[in-house]
Amino acid sequence: MVRGLGYAPDAPLDTDVLTEADLAVYAEGLERNGFFGPDAFYMNHEANEVFANEALNEGRLDMPVLFLAGRYDYVCETVTSGAAGPMREFCTQLDEVIIDSGHWMAQERPIEVNQALVRWLTTHALLPASAQTSFEPLTTSDFGSCKPSDAAQVIAL
Repeated sequence: MVRGLGYAPDAPLDTDVLTEADLAVYAEGLERNGFFGPDAFYMNHEANEVFANEALNEGRLDMPVLFLAGRYDYVCETVTSGAAGPMREFCTQLDEVIIDSGHWMAQERPIEVNQALVRWLTTHALLPASAQTSFEPLTTSDFGSCKPSDAAQVIAL
């Protein structure tokens, strides 16, 4: 059974996400170098497994870890699937934040991504406990009516 269209739809360029100039840079780079580099991680399962098997602490991360998930990311769907299970198992101090975006969350929702990063970093920096604040993931209502074009504005936290 084939799922989806089987081809990319003819859709207008969303210049709030990707400008014509940025698209030209990406296209030129892919034409010059091909797609192997950007896709290499996903094509190296055997090497990744060897690397993982040699990882210290059996691959467990015992330090603070932040994972940003895109609610509408169907390239790497981790919100409702079991794909994030191993991460949750192997990261003992994991915080997860769901951003209302697709796969390119930094381009689609730069303000929300930056706020989540700043909020998390200020709660998990290597500071004395007395200087840290508690971490509470942001919700969509924390952002009001932010648009991608608002990203150039200074974010005051």
